[in-house]
Amino acid sequence: MKFRPNVKWFLGPAIMLALAVTVFVVMMVLLLKGMSHTDARVARDGQPHPIALEGTEPRMVWEPLVESSADCTITDLESAEELTMATPLAGYTRTFGSVEMRGAWTFTPHSTAVSITCKADGGGDVEIGKAPRFASFFGGMFAGIVGTFLLGGIGALWLVVLLILFFSRPKKVA
Repeated sequence: MKFRPNVKWFLGPAIMLALAVTVFVVMMVLLLKGMSHTDARVARDGQPHPIALEGTEPRMVWEPLVESSADCTITDLESAEELTMATPLAGYTRTFGSVEMRGAWTFTPHSTAVSITCKADGGGDVEIGKAPRFASFFGGMFAGIVGTFLLGGIGALWLVVLLILFFSRPKKVA
């Protein structure tokens, strides 16, 4: 005669469900961190502002959504070359606190040292951060969701099987 599983057997599905929650939380934190990363905040005052970047990945210039558009130029400090700024292929907005910002331009730095000069009526600031990349953003989101459902599904199925065995089999008498 087979007896009901030991209570210790329930640790397996509990660990799987905890891992599913952990994968989801880590995915959200990494995605939000990537979108909120800012290399520098620069005043739109018409003065050049040298900034140090973390790497030479494509960058996005974010400007306040409600204010007038800035006129900006970005110069690579190592080559003294003015960098080409392009309009993003998609519309990006982000909100931090009460400030809603839009992705105004993208550029690819040649080095980690650039100078940005922006001028706009009313002043304000622009922010420079890593440009969102469609493939990495949605790839990360897809992997996180699939991982969450895979771990959670296995854990839930395992738990259901254990509950059926636990309640359908007799208790082991010592």
